Amino acid sequence: MAKIYRKYQLDRKVCVPLKDRVKNNQELDYAAQSMEIRVRMAWKPVPSPVTEQTAENEPPMKVAVTFDRFKQIVEEFKRQGINEAEFCLVGWNVGGHDGRYPQIFPPDERLGGETKLREAIEKAQTEGFQIVCHTNNSDAYHASCIGGLWDEGYLLRKKDGKLNTYTTWGGGNMYETCPKCMYERFVQSDFEKLKALGFRGLHYIDVFSTINPRTCYATEHSLTKEDYARWTKKIFNDAQKTFGGLASEGGFDYCISNLDYGLYISFHNPDMPLDPLIERHVPFWQLVYNGIVLNNPYSATINYTIKSPLIRLKLIEFGGRPIFYFYSKFRESGSNWMGNDDLICETNEELIQSVTKIKEGFDEFETIRHLQYEFMESHEFITENVSRTTFSDGTNIVSNYSDIDFDYNGQTVKSMGYIVLQLK
Repeated sequence: MAKIYRKYQLDRKVCVPLKDRVKNNQELDYAAQSMEIRVRMAWKPVPSPVTEQTAENEPPMKVAVTFDRFKQIVEEFKRQGINEAEFCLVGWNVGGHDGRYPQIFPPDERLGGETKLREAIEKAQTEGFQIVCHTNNSDAYHASCIGGLWDEGYLLRKKDGKLNTYTTWGGGNMYETCPKCMYERFVQSDFEKLKALGFRGLHYIDVFSTINPRTCYATEHSLTKEDYARWTKKIFNDAQKTFGGLASEGGFDYCISNLDYGLYISFHNPDMPLDPLIERHVPFWQLVYNGIVLNNPYSATINYTIKSPLIRLKLIEFGGRPIFYFYSKFRESGSNWMGNDDLICETNEELIQSVTKIKEGFDEFETIRHLQYEFMESHEFITENVSRTTFSDGTNIVSNYSDIDFDYNGQTVKSMGYIVLQLK
C-alpha cells in the first residue's frame, strides 16, 4: 500500500525525491545530513493565568537562553566535536514563545535585542552551522495589542460567526487565524525581515502540518478547507523560496508538497501502553515519505539519547532524523508531550552535560545519515521482538526489542540494540 501511494504521489509530481531536490538546494542538503537542535529561549507561563493580555497585565517572561548564551552553546558544540547541526531559535521574538503572535518583532530586548540576535546568527554560521527560527501563522493572541497588531479582522470565524479559541497558551487565549489574511498582512513582510536578519535553512512554522485544514466563515474572507490548504501551501512555498526550506510540526498530507521536515509524525509515546485496539505501530508514513520528506517519528523521540532504550531504538528503526531540544519541558501544568527528561543549560556544567548527550546522537547519526536520502522499502518483524527495516540502497537495520541477544545471519544484535547491514 505504501509503495503504491508513494508512486502515486511521485507520478503526479506532488513530491520529488530528496536526492533530486538537494541538487540545487544546499540548505536542504545540509539539513538532511545534520541533526535539528531547537533552543527555547524564553516563554511566559503556560497555560497563562491571564487569558486576555494587555501591557498592564501581561505575565512576566522567563528568560532561559539569551542570545549571548546561545553563542556559548555554539562554542560548546565545536569544543565537543559537533561540526554540523541546524539550530532553530524558539521564543526569540518579542514576548517569547507563543507570546504575542502575530507580532514577532522586535527580537526581545530581554534576550539581547536585534544587535545580539544578529551576532548569534553570525556566530552560528561562521562556525559552520545552519540557523533558522520558529514562527507561527495559525494562531493569534490578544497580547499582540501591546504592539498594536490585534485585530479580529484576520481571525477565523466559526459557522455561527463567533471567533474560535480552543486553548490557552503563553499569550493567553489562542485564537485561530485565517491563512489568507496572515499571508496578505504579515507573512510577506515578516519573511523579508527574517531574511535580512540572516536566517537561512529550513524555516520553522508551527502547527500547520499537524492539523486538518479549517473552514473560515468570516464574511470578508471566507475559506473552504481546500482554500485553507491552498493558502497554507502558499505560505510554505514562500518560506522555501526565501530561506531554502520549510519545517513544520507534523506530516499531514495536504501540505506535503511544500514540506521539507516534520518535527514529529506522531504524538504517541512508545513507552506508554498501546490502545487495546492497536497491535503495533507500522511506519506507514515513513514507508511512503522517507527519502522525500525529512522527519522525526514521535514527539517522544526528541532528546532520544536521554530517553529509554525503547525510545532510542524506535528512532533508528523508523529512520528518523535526530532532534534535540533545550528546554522542551516548559508547561506549568506539567504535561509535557515531548517528555519529562530535558536538556538544559542554566549552568556551564549543565551545558556541557547536555551537549555531551547531543554528541552521542551526532556520532550515531554519522553512520546512518545517508539513509535520509533513501526510500524505506519494507518493514517487518522477523521474530516477535526483532524487526528489519530495508532501504532502497540495500541497507538493513535489524532492531532487537527482546531481553536477550539475537543472532542474525551470524551477527549478534544486542538486547535493545540494532545492527546496520549493507546488502548491495
